[in-house]
Amino acid sequence: SRPDFRYPRSGRVVGLPSLAALRDRHAVQPAVLARAAVVLFNVLQTGASHALFSSWESGRSWPFVPPWMDRLLPPAMSIDGPTAQWLLNMTEVVPDESVAAFLRRVAREQDLLKRHEHVPWNRVVQALRDEGDVAETASFRQSFVWDVSIAMGIARADRADFKTLEPVARYDWADW
Repeated sequence: SRPDFRYPRSGRVVGLPSLAALRDRHAVQPAVLARAAVVLFNVLQTGASHALFSSWESGRSWPFVPPWMDRLLPPAMSIDGPTAQWLLNMTEVVPDESVAAFLRRVAREQDLLKRHEHVPWNRVVQALRDEGDVAETASFRQSFVWDVSIAMGIARADRADFKTLEPVARYDWADW
């Protein structure tokens, strides 16, 4: 039997105008910094060594082909099909790891995760066997979209005096 999901459901877009400067000066992509911040926040809040959360990824890559084939195929953004993939993330915070090394590792793990973003979610849960229920429950606790370009684009608009934007939308999952 499935647990009774009754988690708060909300979404918000946060404006972070200095992310572009961080990307330009240190080659840290905004999505990597956002993911790293979520990892650190979760580890600090829970006292655990690992952070576990789900994310929505673009799903715009050629599934199940080696990386060298990408340049031989049409742009992945032009393919029909799912525009988002739901992924479970687990990242460890290693004591005494430098900030630069941590950000590089988060970027590397994100690239590795993209290689498997088209794997069907139900197959992941099945393959985890006993841990499948835990993964499914954890995936509903926190879910993130890394399209930080939304907030960065708004920050360049006429009005950039906001702290937090509340989109006109609801983010609900069915309570099974």
